[in-house]
Amino acid sequence: MGYEVRRISGDVGQNAFRDMQRLTKTSRRPVIIDAGANVGQSISQFRSHLDHPIIHAFEPSFAFSELQRRTSGIPDLHLNNFALGSKSGEMDLIENEYSTMSSLLEPSIDCFGRTKETRNVAVRTLDDYCGKHSVTRIDILKSDTQGFDLEVIKGASQLLMRRRIHLVYMEIIFSDMYKGLPRLEKNYGFMAEHGFRLVSFYRFYYQHDRAAWTDALFVDPEYQNK
Repeated sequence: MGYEVRRISGDVGQNAFRDMQRLTKTSRRPVIIDAGANVGQSISQFRSHLDHPIIHAFEPSFAFSELQRRTSGIPDLHLNNFALGSKSGEMDLIENEYSTMSSLLEPSIDCFGRTKETRNVAVRTLDDYCGKHSVTRIDILKSDTQGFDLEVIKGASQLLMRRRIHLVYMEIIFSDMYKGLPRLEKNYGFMAEHGFRLVSFYRFYYQHDRAAWTDALFVDPEYQNK
């Protein structure tokens, strides 16, 4: 038939950070956006897999103080105590007793942990932030914002239009964890409409014997890194 199809493609899809390491076109000092940095778990992974990354991390919740403590002294790390979204302004952040569950979306029946407090936080768009800080490209945009990930990506409309984002690593939730969650086809459709192709899904988690959430990696083959 003139082409080869492989059911299992070697190491692809086994480890998201290794795939990002392999796929990024910037061999040294890649620019990373870490939306939903929590206490620095992804920062550690990025620094382990990439050569001197420049990381812009965003965490609006009470976890920010622990993030500061754990990452003190790390070079080329820019910490921001506000959220990213599709438009700048303010929103209510619902703080969960488990910091990884805090969200700008209201919890629904499959959410776990109890609400500690709700407080108003600043929200900025990636376009505004990158313009202000002279960030002209994003090699990796990672978003783990408990159901708000598509809004984070929508806030980079200018960067997307100019093909200045190479890889997007985002959480996709299937369960009824938060109210107003975008469906899988909406997430996938938005990425496809902007020229991205799916690399793989990683680490499926389950609730009620059904897929609850996973992480997905997308790549833009037409990425412009100059």
